[in-house]
Order: sequence, then C-alpha cells, then structure tokens
Amino acid sequence: MNIVFWIIEAGATLIESLCCFYFLGQMIHVKGCKTNKIEIGSAVIMSICILIANSYILASFYTILFCVCFAAMALKIFYHISILRTVPMIGFYYLYLSVIDFFCISAVGIVIGDEFAALKILSAFSVERSIFIVISKSLLVLCTHIIRKVLAAIPFAAEQFVIVTILGTMGCLYLIRLTIVSINPAITLNWIFLLALLLMAVFCVGIYERYKLEQEKKRIVLSSNRMIQKQYEDLIENNKMIQSLRHDFKNHMLVLQNLLQNNKIKEAENYLLSIGAPVCESSSSIWTGNLVIDFILDYKKKEAEEKGIDFIINADAVYTNKIRNEDICIILANLLDNAIEAAREHKGPKRWIHVTIRKIGDLLLFKIQNSIGHVPDRKGKFLRSTKENVGLHGIGLKNVRETVEKYYGELRYSYDSESFVVHVTFFGI
Repeated sequence: MNIVFWIIEAGATLIESLCCFYFLGQMIHVKGCKTNKIEIGSAVIMSICILIANSYILASFYTILFCVCFAAMALKIFYHISILRTVPMIGFYYLYLSVIDFFCISAVGIVIGDEFAALKILSAFSVERSIFIVISKSLLVLCTHIIRKVLAAIPFAAEQFVIVTILGTMGCLYLIRLTIVSINPAITLNWIFLLALLLMAVFCVGIYERYKLEQEKKRIVLSSNRMIQKQYEDLIENNKMIQSLRHDFKNHMLVLQNLLQNNKIKEAENYLLSIGAPVCESSSSIWTGNLVIDFILDYKKKEAEEKGIDFIINADAVYTNKIRNEDICIILANLLDNAIEAAREHKGPKRWIHVTIRKIGDLLLFKIQNSIGHVPDRKGKFLRSTKENVGLHGIGLKNVRETVEKYYGELRYSYDSESFVVHVTFFGI
C-alpha cells in the first residue's frame, strides 16, 4: 500500500512542479511559452528534491522555500530573467497552491465528517490524503489552465504581485491555523472566498495589463499613421509644385526665347538654371506611373539606401482609382517600414529589400521580400516583436491586413531563417 501512496505522492509533486513552470511561463511571458524540455527537466529535478524532503516531514516551510529558490534560479539560468522579478510571482504561485490545497483539505474533512482531518492528511500517507491529492491537483490543473487561456500573451510586472502575495499569505496563515484546529463549513467558505479573491486579483491585473498593451498598440499605430499622413502631405505638395511648373512652362519658354533672340546667352543660362533647380529637387523616378506608389517607392528607396540596404524595384504600370491614395500609403509605407527595420537587423554582409509590383488584368499584386536578422516570433496568425515594447512589425502587419481586407484583398506572409516575404493581392482592381 505504501508503494501506491508513494506513486500518488510522486505524481502530485510532479504536477505541482509542472504547473509552477507553466504558470510562470504565462506570468513572465517567456518566449515560446509552451512547456518545453527545459521546463519539464527542471520540474522533474524539483519534484525529486521535494519527495526526498517529504520523506522526512510533509509540507515543510523549508520545502516551499527551497522550491521558490530553485524555480527562481532555473528561470535565471535558462531565460536570464531577474530573480527580483521572478520571486514575487513564484511566491504568489505557492500561495495560490496552498489555498487550493487547504480548501480541498477542508472540503474532504466536511465530506467525511472529520473536523480533525487536516492533521491526518498533512502528517502521514493515508487514504484521506490520496483522495485530497486527486481532488486538489485536479483543481490546480484546471485553475492554472483557465488562467493561461484567459490571460494568454500578457506579460505581468513583478511589483503587481508583491502586495497581493503579502496580504494573501497573512490571510492564508490565519485560515491554516483555524483549519488545523477544527474543520467546519464556515472555514471552507472562507477558503473559497480567499481562492476567489486570488483568482480575481490575477484576472484584474491581467485586464489592466491588457488595457495598457492595447493603449500602447494604439499609440504606435497612431504615430505610424501620422508619419504616413505626413508623407502623403509631402506627396501632395510635391505634386502641386510639379503642376505649377508645368503650368508656367509656356511662360518660361517665352522668356528664354526672348533672351536668346536678343543674344543674351549668359542671362538665358542663368534663367534656365533658376527654373531647373526646383525641377531637380522635386524629380523622382517613375516606377508604375501611379503618383502615390512612385513617391512612396522613391522615398523609401532613398531611406533604405542611406542605411546601407540594397533596394531593388521591379514594377509594372499601375492605373487604378479603386483604392484610396491614403490606403495605398498605409499599405506600402507600413510594409516598407517593416522591411527596412528588419533588414537593418541583418548581421550578414548583404542587406536587401526586393519590391515587386504586378498588374495582370484585374489583379494587383505587391510582393515585398527582405533579409532578416532573426526569425520572427509568431503568435497565431500575428507576429510578436522581440523588443521590450510591442514592436511595429506585428502591429504594422495588423494595420495593413485591416486596410487590405477593406477592399476584399488578401495578405499572406512567409519567412525562413534568411528572409521575410509579404504578398498583398487585390482582385477586381
């Protein structure tokens, strides 16, 4: 029978340790947050140490202290996360674990009608302890999975858990003392209340962090759109200047003709230089014949080349009035900004961007391919930045996708270790 108890105990300990790293992976937002071999290995080692400690005394304070230190060191070694950041969250996890355990102890005591069940369950292996383990670990897995699903991809700050952990620990210690002395329905309700408070605290913090994340995304998108608007306004001004020069062309020719007829060669040369200067300043390459697309391509090509990036354009003539100029700006400027930013991070000798624009009948295709410094971190159909704050790459693509879908178009992207490719396709344009 003791072997069965040991197997149950070992399984419960492993579940606790796995849930610990699973929980922390969500709270700390470790890249590639699924439980991996490192986390499983760490959980196994921690479980073995806990089992050895439990063979001397069950549920020791020193065992919990060891677990906090071990988990903090594991995250420090494998993920280079500060111990000061991880300790409050690990402490919160073991508070949350203790509340679940003692709630289940209290519930088992009520069911079997034994007000002193806590001492029996905590002091030795028994049938009651086995029942308690099955119930408590099932509840632990369920609650941890719910937290993970509800609060997916939200990084938490350690300081948000310090006060909750301290106050929760004080309440937990008080209820533990009452539970060990005597189990009754009122104590069980208090455990339910404390567990609900802890879960609410996590969800409230998560909602607040999600709100901050969305505000930051909006700020970045707004900043990006303002930049695009400024570029669009520059384009309009540039176009007005060109139209003005064209309008005055006849008058300029008359002046030049008069100067040449009067053999004023030097004056004619100076006049020609004076009217040619703004033309040179405003001149840009013609890639597609579409004023907006050509201006953006020219603008971004110069920007890329200033940063040491080869910028190659292969484009067909594009004539369409079915896509608003502002939306063309949002699509092309965002995609090219992302491409320039990604190509800059490439550590190899050659950094490059290839832009292909094809107009085949009613089909309009944009293809932007660039070198990259690292493989993007993917979350579902969106990309996450590897920077401290939320990066423009994922947000930019999301902004582009929304604009493309407004015209029932399609955005697809693919990548490997060397390059990133975006395809934008419009139909019936």
